[in-house]
Amino acid sequence: MAEDIHDDSGTPQEAKVFTQAELDEKIQARVEREKAGRQKAIDDAVAKALKEQAERSRIESLQGEERIKAEYQAELERIDAERKASAEQLASAQRELAVSKAQGQLAGMGYPVDFAENLLGKTDAETARNIQSFDKAVKAMIAEKVNEAVARGTPAIGNSVSTTPAWQSEIAKAMKL
Repeated sequence: MAEDIHDDSGTPQEAKVFTQAELDEKIQARVEREKAGRQKAIDDAVAKALKEQAERSRIESLQGEERIKAEYQAELERIDAERKASAEQLASAQRELAVSKAQGQLAGMGYPVDFAENLLGKTDAETARNIQSFDKAVKAMIAEKVNEAVARGTPAIGNSVSTTPAWQSEIAKAMKL
């Protein structure tokens, strides 16, 4: 028997129960996806190694000045590839840092940190302005909704039939006069 669980809104929902066959199927599908991903990485590494080996063989077959030029060009390409990889790593680290800072600012203001990615700017100052604009817009929306609710007045509870005894109503009317 499954026990009741509650979603974020507090609505009770029945927990999903899996059979052993369903679990085995899900696990097997996950294992296959992982194998496929690893096999692709292996295939890519082998292709790269073969390409590098072929290039080394080509360079070794050259003589004199042509060989020097080819070795120099290969070294330039290797350095350029390393530079690009380093630049990508730096950009990724900088983005993670910016997201972390934005999450800290949002959390400090009481907002969910999930909004951080959407509020990132090109600079820290731009991100801070985006967060301030977001804060201002949320507060304005909340104020508008509160004002609308106040303008509607107190909602009626239950049906419109008064549950107050008639004598209490009469006393209340007399006291207001």
